[in-house]
Amino acid sequence: MAPRKSGESSRSTVPKTNKGNRVKKPKTRNQSSNQGPTSVSKRAKKSKNRASDAGGENATKRTRKRPSLREVEDLEESIVDDRPEPPTSREFSYLKPTTKKISQDVISTEWNKLPDPAQKRIVEIMRAAKREVVNQSQNAKRAMEAEEVVEHLISRMSSRLGRLPMPPSSKEGSFNLEKLLEKKRNLDLQSTATLNSIKIIKAEIEREQDQLDAERERLEKLETDGESEERMWNEQTKNLGLSLPLESSNDNDDDPDQIGLMEDSDSIFDEDDPDLAPVLSELMNHLRSIRANTQQFEGVATALTTSSMAVNAMLTG
Repeated sequence: MAPRKSGESSRSTVPKTNKGNRVKKPKTRNQSSNQGPTSVSKRAKKSKNRASDAGGENATKRTRKRPSLREVEDLEESIVDDRPEPPTSREFSYLKPTTKKISQDVISTEWNKLPDPAQKRIVEIMRAAKREVVNQSQNAKRAMEAEEVVEHLISRMSSRLGRLPMPPSSKEGSFNLEKLLEKKRNLDLQSTATLNSIKIIKAEIEREQDQLDAERERLEKLETDGESEERMWNEQTKNLGLSLPLESSNDNDDDPDQIGLMEDSDSIFDEDDPDLAPVLSELMNHLRSIRANTQQFEGVATALTTSSMAVNAMLTG
């Protein structure tokens, strides 16, 4: 009986569960792995897709052909032809790229091989370029690689230069960059001096034009003043003519020589009659006094005429 009691006591330690209240057991590692078949299948599909994509790219890379030299030349010509033409409104000359097609017969008959001095000059230029490339590299290994590549290129070019046909030289002689640069500098100096002289001439022309405009304005002012003065003079003379008395066409008989004021040896007053002598002498004295009085008023008459003209001008002006 004692062992039963111990067993009962051990059984009593296990928790009792009902149908409505069950205790969830922790999931083990195997159970958790068996519950994810869908995620594994998705990963497999993705890996297959990547493999198929990589295979397709490799297939396309294998099937892609390398373009031939003729295709590359045609492509370059099409690129050159498709370039937009430079605008024509430039203020300087420019070189327009053009493509000139030369037949094989012309190349074989007229073109010659490059002479030896020219080949040596080209090799020297390429070796100078090799030194520049090697000196620019700071890494010794890369400098050696660059030197080997350039040396290989120089050897290939030197071997091919003797076989390549070259076009004949132009009538102007060989191309000389130093001479062209010197000529350009001389032309620049000449153009600078010419431009400076043009500026000076333009400034002088502007100054003379300003003076001419001022002289024209002065001339126009003088012309207008002259016209106004002429107009005023015509009006004054017109008014003066109206104010002055008109001259009579009849001859006056009271001139000094006609009334006997002038001494004349043939005058009728020079008579030797003793009876008329005192009367004539008195009359002559009276006429002389009248003449003297009228001579005093000669300036007054002129002044009166001038003053009347001035008064009329003021009134009409």
